[in-house]
Amino acid sequence: MPLFVSQHPMEGREKESVFFHWYRFLQLVDGYSETHPLWKDFGDIQLPFHDWWDEVQLVFLSGSEWGVIQLNSDDEITEARAEGALIVRVDRSCTREFLMEAFLETLAEEGIGKQRGRRKHAEEEGFSKYPAKYPVYQRPNLRVLNIIYEVWIARHLTQPQPSLYEVGCKLKLNPSAIHTRRDSAKVKEDKTNSMNATVSRYERYARNIIKNVGQGVFPKYTWP
Repeated sequence: MPLFVSQHPMEGREKESVFFHWYRFLQLVDGYSETHPLWKDFGDIQLPFHDWWDEVQLVFLSGSEWGVIQLNSDDEITEARAEGALIVRVDRSCTREFLMEAFLETLAEEGIGKQRGRRKHAEEEGFSKYPAKYPVYQRPNLRVLNIIYEVWIARHLTQPQPSLYEVGCKLKLNPSAIHTRRDSAKVKEDKTNSMNATVSRYERYARNIIKNVGQGVFPKYTWP
């Protein structure tokens, strides 16, 4: 299955993966260990991300995988054939361009993908119909998830603990609320309150996400 929302797995682009953020927030769950109910499915989240992903990715998909997959055994081939899958053999010595052209020709010959009235596969419909044991709860905003994570790390895993305002300034969460030299005491107070409210909101989201991911639900910003 694909690791990324819109792209295949690539080293150095982990933040484009909703499952990378799932992994990071799961690391923040208090008491997550071999005795935790999720351990049997999610395993050791202290492993490097790609090692962890290789071990647990199947829990994000139940039933047969969709699209194009590699079959590694006679049993998998038998099961795929029984489900009506098209089975092809790929000659590794051929160029990608030749293989792509040959594959498209095969799809056309088999009438796959262009039938009128064809219902889309669940994956093509988006996250809400993703047939997973642990489905993505809602379409993720990865940029926001990254901000929420950074806020939590800054506020709870940094010593000495910075203030809400300091975190907001460092992460540039509300640029209009950053003090300037010309600000009066009243303006600075108003800006501080505004920044504090922004950071507090992200911190609340983080707390709720951590609680929910500890229940196998991600990303969910409200609790319960």
